[in-house]
Amino acid sequence: MNQQDDTDFTDGLRASLSDDRFALTPTASARETIVAAARTRRRRREAAYVTGGSLAVAGVLLGGFLLVSPQHPEGGTTLAEDTPSMPRTAEAGAEARMESAPEPRAVPDKATAQREMLDARDEATVRLQVGPDGYRALRLGMSYDEIRATGMLADQDGPPPNNCARYRLSGADVAVRHILVSENVGLAAVVANKARTPEGVTIGSTRAELERTYDAAEADDPGKYLIPTGKGGYYLFRVDGERVSELALVANKHDCGLP
Repeated sequence: MNQQDDTDFTDGLRASLSDDRFALTPTASARETIVAAARTRRRRREAAYVTGGSLAVAGVLLGGFLLVSPQHPEGGTTLAEDTPSMPRTAEAGAEARMESAPEPRAVPDKATAQREMLDARDEATVRLQVGPDGYRALRLGMSYDEIRATGMLADQDGPPPNNCARYRLSGADVAVRHILVSENVGLAAVVANKARTPEGVTIGSTRAELERTYDAAEADDPGKYLIPTGKGGYYLFRVDGERVSELALVANKHDCGLP
């Protein structure tokens, strides 16, 4: 608002207050107070209009600048976009659950289970086999100290043989009744209990099974069969009636007599 506008506004307001048509006629001092207050109010209103218009223009200019300005100015710093991220506590919890989750247990298929059963059965069968040159860790001709070192003797502190001696194996071993050890030649014989030969002949097998398995004819003594193993020893089968009653693996060279 310029000075001339202010003067015109003031004069007009004074004239209006001096109009006889007003029901109340203010005094001269009151009239000047009213005029001053009205002039101040008018100035404030016009100032507000000017300020509002300036802000609107500034907003338009700023919006245009943002629309035409490049998103990634050359040589400038590119601001990273705000991306939602999982709170660290949630991430830590998720990682802990992933790490602590138990791995799924592999369930063997039918073929694998059958193969494992067969392997276990084969292992048990081998543990029950005697021959052709020994039994488990024992070998024909082993010295007493070597036999003792296997840990298979029932009495690990027993004395060495004086000439020849019998030794029982540990109580868990029921396949062998005892072994015969010579002071001079070492392990001379392994006398079976539930053990069988690799070909399947054992105590209780029939005479016919024995002869058929080893292609053996009846010897001069029908109660005794000697079958060479080709590994430094032979099988001694004793037959009572028509069934095998005793089985032993015997070294070819020993000085203990037949077990």
